[in-house]
Amino acid sequence: MISYQNDGKYSTANSRKAGAPEDEYDPEVRELVKWRKAVTAEQVGAVFLRWFGESGVMPSDMAARIADGINQAHAQHLPS
Repeated sequence: MISYQNDGKYSTANSRKAGAPEDEYDPEVRELVKWRKAVTAEQVGAVFLRWFGESGVMPSDMAARIADGINQAHAQHLPS
């Protein structure tokens, strides 16, 4: 789940639940949210592949959930 924080940053709540540092995926999320437009599952997959190589390949349903979370956060917190 990607959530928007009061300080203007995005957070990856699921990585915190798994014991990862709060900022574990900040560079990847920052790359995805900078576009300030709808993000697709394909874009999410490409970003994680670029950052992590073959170990960054993820199932399409996971990439779609990440894209959906980013798009929901955009819709709630960014001006149209």
